Amino acid sequence: MKKALSLLVTLLMLVSLFAGCSGGTTESGASGEASQSSQSGEESSSVESSEADDGEYVNLDADLPIVSEPISMSIMVLADSVSKEPEEMWFWQYYQEQTGIDFEFNAILGSDWDDKKQVLITAGDYSDVIWGCGFTNAEILEYGTDGIFIPLNGLIEKYGDNITAIYDEKDVWASITTPDGTIYSLGTASLSNYYTTVICTINEKWLENVGVERPTTIDEFYNALVAFKDGDANGDGTPGNEIPLSGHKDGLGGLRAMVLNMFGYSTDGGHIGIDGLTGDVVYIPLE
Repeated sequence: MKKALSLLVTLLMLVSLFAGCSGGTTESGASGEASQSSQSGEESSSVESSEADDGEYVNLDADLPIVSEPISMSIMVLADSVSKEPEEMWFWQYYQEQTGIDFEFNAILGSDWDDKKQVLITAGDYSDVIWGCGFTNAEILEYGTDGIFIPLNGLIEKYGDNITAIYDEKDVWASITTPDGTIYSLGTASLSNYYTTVICTINEKWLENVGVERPTTIDEFYNALVAFKDGDANGDGTPGNEIPLSGHKDGLGGLRAMVLNMFGYSTDGGHIGIDGLTGDVVYIPLE
């Protein structure tokens, strides 16, 4: 951990850019919850002044892999009781293959995070990288001031041309900067309207069972749902016992948003949305 310390945040920043700015509105370290943070422990005070040997770890000759030779790095991520182990997820497998970084995962149950994070940080029992676990503004400032999270300002200036451009465009800086001007965590910024990222998935096995091609228009989508409803989409020998379209168990806002998005409205599923053609804010039930 000590050997790679001076470049941890550099690599994290490059990994964040490689992943893209996906999902949601701006999340940040100084407003809301941090999406990614890096730690330096007792050595944090020397990071800003140290001169890292870039050629030893960072690949400056190409976009990928982001390291000049494979390295290992521990990373803390959130999980739930039904998810696969991070090592088994295609995303992390692809991530490691493309970046050249072998991640050693420490998965924490999301439901336990609020109770465990202070204990882990206080005990020094944390990974090189904390990915998307979430800290409050006060915690980020506290851990940064205490030297647990290292300042990112210099590293962003040195390596972060792309992330700087995105943060400039999306006006992210104020939300990730502490009152004293220090940045301790990286925020995410959506390059598209947040609500347009609500998507629908379709069971291609069901399409095959009812003899319907993958729909590309609203009419074709409707016809596919009718075929699911009336046919034997799940192949159990009993036609008509399928539910052709379903939403999240905690509410239908996402389902409504997906349907309304099809008709050009940008909305989270509520009554207020943006008309995709005119850009006007509209009350959808009256449209």
